[in-house]
Amino acid sequence: MGYAQTIGLAPTRSDSSLESRLKNWGVYDEKLSEFQFGVASTASDMLQGISLPETIDREQILARAVRSSTDYLKKRPNIVKSLENASFREASSHSLKNLRILIDDYRTILVQAETKDIDLLLKSDLPASFFNDSILAYRSLSWFLDQEYLRIRDYVNRKLVIYRSNQPKLGRKLNELERIIQPEVESYRQLLVHHGRLRLYVNGWNASNTLEMYNLDALHVARLDKATYEELNHLFKVNLFLFDMRFQHPIQRPIDTLTVTMWKELIDPLAAQ
Repeated sequence: MGYAQTIGLAPTRSDSSLESRLKNWGVYDEKLSEFQFGVASTASDMLQGISLPETIDREQILARAVRSSTDYLKKRPNIVKSLENASFREASSHSLKNLRILIDDYRTILVQAETKDIDLLLKSDLPASFFNDSILAYRSLSWFLDQEYLRIRDYVNRKLVIYRSNQPKLGRKLNELERIIQPEVESYRQLLVHHGRLRLYVNGWNASNTLEMYNLDALHVARLDKATYEELNHLFKVNLFLFDMRFQHPIQRPIDTLTVTMWKELIDPLAAQ
């Protein structure tokens, strides 16, 4: 069980063409290939089943996801070493420390996404619930990763450390840990995919090209197909609800519609000046 599996980025299917595509994108790294395949697999699942304008290049979206993840990992050689080992077989505090760093860095990305969404909210005409649910998803994912880390840490400290000198028993305990967390990680991954699918659809139809998707100042509902948007939004909300119910995440709505209306009434006249 490696770090890619722990944060839900293990490949979900075999794709013999993926390695050549990674090479074509100029990002393939043999040492990081498992992680790269996982990122590409998750991003590919997000793109499945959604229509995008012809000006949006799906390959560029996949390449960007893999490239940014690869660039991050190359700045974290200790995590790369753990990825090469692809397990907690050392059952050491060093392994747990690297997992903690990986999760904390990903949580920082989620916080940045939340900040960006709050800014977008004030300039967009999509329902406040769209941003409200996205921010709730960021917080749910962050909370889940914290809980998963604590669970793995406790399991390592209570059950794995004592078997470090007994590789057969250690291997059995590692397999047991993987069986325990795998269904939870899959729920996490499903939420990640459905949220990403909705956001790619909304951003794609609000952008004139692929690069602009990641630098939008506002999102407009008129550019979306109503039925498609509502279906994707519904599936995302169902997965968010099931995720929070499964892990008993304390749900707190981060945005209230009345507050949003008041802020827009204050800001819109200023923006028009």
